[in-house]
Amino acid sequence: INFTTGIGTLHLTENTVIDSTGVLKPTNLYLNGFSLTTPGDIEAEYIFGAGTINCNKTTVNESITVNSNIVINGNLTVKKLIFSNNNLTVNGNCTINNYLEMTHDGDYLLVNGNLTMSLYSNASSSLSAGTVEVKGDFAEASSSSYSNYQYWETGTHKTIFSGNLVQNVSFNLPSYNCFKNPYFRNPHI
Repeated sequence: INFTTGIGTLHLTENTVIDSTGVLKPTNLYLNGFSLTTPGDIEAEYIFGAGTINCNKTTVNESITVNSNIVINGNLTVKKLIFSNNNLTVNGNCTINNYLEMTHDGDYLLVNGNLTMSLYSNASSSLSAGTVEVKGDFAEASSSSYSNYQYWETGTHKTIFSGNLVQNVSFNLPSYNCFKNPYFRNPHI
């Protein structure tokens, strides 16, 4: 199968394999508790529901609302990542290009690769609860002081560094970022 245009909304009703090395482009992807597997890439505007994505690279041009558990086996690039008391596991690298919201104790982002962010938030409360766990490098790469808070932890929000190798941590604009509850489980950080 070769998808040459977007395919609108895709609702999974069973575990699905699409044998295409091209780019699968659903506007809306509803996982509905199932898995979507393709050797190619997935580019969606929005992803909804629990499930698993198995592909090389997943690009979400707008947002993922994590209101149920999601696993992405491959790399993820997303504009907005909004948690609602559930888990997102990325078994690859994760890039967040605009906004990360974690305000519930049960919000959990596990990145088994590198986490790179360019966050733009004017609300110091967007990281007020939940956990970000990173196994690779951590970088907040915003190049503009447009927002007052980029990766700014408040409340009970915490960041865990738990890789097995050296993990690099960097902030492009350190004065706009703040760890409140960092945990360093990796002795090589």
